[in-house]
Amino acid sequence: MSVPVNTKRRVLVTGLSTFWGGRVAQALEQDPTVEVIVGLDTSEPHVELERTEYVRVDANYSILSRIVRATASSTAGCAWPAIIGPQLPM
Repeated sequence: MSVPVNTKRRVLVTGLSTFWGGRVAQALEQDPTVEVIVGLDTSEPHVELERTEYVRVDANYSILSRIVRATASSTAGCAWPAIIGPQLPM
């Protein structure tokens, strides 16, 4: 099943090194409507990830707004609980 180009999403996952953050990223990697996955955390993820780009951040996530702008994320989710919102208009 092909996915129309306009439904592709860029997703930002915070808390990537946590149990749920890693599982959310793994699930998103299996979703054909997700084009890019960027995961943020203060330490490296503990699960194997194939398509998720890991970005190390400080404890305050001070770089978060710059990463959102740079990746043009259409969806943001936190790993606790695993809540992924609808695609946002660009």
